[in-house]
Amino acid sequence: MRKEPQLDYPYMGYKFSPEEKEQLLATGNLGKTIEVTPKSGEPFAAYVSIDPQTNEIIALRADRVSIPQEIKGVTLSDQQYKDLVEEWFFLIGTILL
Repeated sequence: MRKEPQLDYPYMGYKFSPEEKEQLLATGNLGKTIEVTPKSGEPFAAYVSIDPQTNEIIALRADRVSIPQEIKGVTLSDQQYKDLVEEWFFLIGTILL
């Protein structure tokens, strides 16, 4: 358990920019995918967040996240789907994604 996230040091080979550090501290997640490289493996795209209980940086492999093409009966356009996969937020009717 950390007192604060360790954002001044590279995480799996990725160095956070000042804007990315600000985003992580403000929202708890990066808001986009980045390429990280674990010590013992190949680079991969990941969603990065800060665990709110431990302040550890955590990465979730983007290829392990399944995002449906249809949400609440609304089929996403190709652009909406791409934006959602890249973790942008947008409105579909009254639904904020």
